[in-house]
Amino acid sequence: MLRFTIRDILWLTVAVGLAIAWRQVAGQRQHGLQELKAIQPVVEKQQQELDAIELEVTNKSLGTLKRWAKKRRNTREKEEALAGKYDPDKALVGEWELVEMIFRGKVQDFQGFQGRPAGWMTFQYGKWSEAYSDHQYVTHYDYKIVGPGELDIELKGWPWRSGEMMKCRYELKDGSLRFICSTVDLDERPADFEALANPRVKLYVLRKVN
Repeated sequence: MLRFTIRDILWLTVAVGLAIAWRQVAGQRQHGLQELKAIQPVVEKQQQELDAIELEVTNKSLGTLKRWAKKRRNTREKEEALAGKYDPDKALVGEWELVEMIFRGKVQDFQGFQGRPAGWMTFQYGKWSEAYSDHQYVTHYDYKIVGPGELDIELKGWPWRSGEMMKCRYELKDGSLRFICSTVDLDERPADFEALANPRVKLYVLRKVN
């Protein structure tokens, strides 16, 4: 008859515990290796993309790279917009140079700009933006054509009037654009383009440049 002392039982308990722990560690290691093997192709692909970007930055100056990226994006957006993906009125798509403005019932004087355009406007990629004479477009707002010669601009993020809808009217004729909006009640669409008689609206007359 076999007899086990307390010491034997303790040693047996320790041995069983070590065996179980080793098996768990081995299983976790195997699982980790499988996960690593699964994500290795993803890591390699990301590394290839990073190498390609690094090569571009190495071979080109940062300014050249930025100009290239901006040109590529503008080309893609213009192609998509001209395809009617974002703008149902294709003739409106592009960049426009401000040649005349009537604000608060008065024709604005552009003589101080010394022959430079006083402002700019773009319609493309479902976005509307306005720039002053510095030609810097800071913020783009979503716009939607809601009817013939009528469009709505969502002023999301506009100071003091964020979330409001600016309802405008436009007319295209012989490469010229007349664009009018209210400056007081933004949700009130102007009925016509008679800005001299209405100090509550702003009328832009623009020429397409791109």
